[in-house]
Amino acid sequence: MKLKEEAIDYGGGDAELSGLLVWEGNDLARPGIVVVHGGAGLDDHAKGRARQFAELGLLVFACDMYGRA
Repeated sequence: MKLKEEAIDYGGGDAELSGLLVWEGNDLARPGIVVVHGGAGLDDHAKGRARQFAELGLLVFACDMYGRA
């Protein structure tokens, strides 16, 4: 099955954050995890790890800890 992805904008206080939600199939009712990026922010590595976990059947949110510059 093909992976689906959706950019999710969120925030708190003055922070404007944008993460990536990744899943496989049509049903979002499944176990989920949060992928937290390293020092480089929400980069291709963090997004790739989110896709790998989604391929295992998880709902995955790759969060943004730093926000838009």
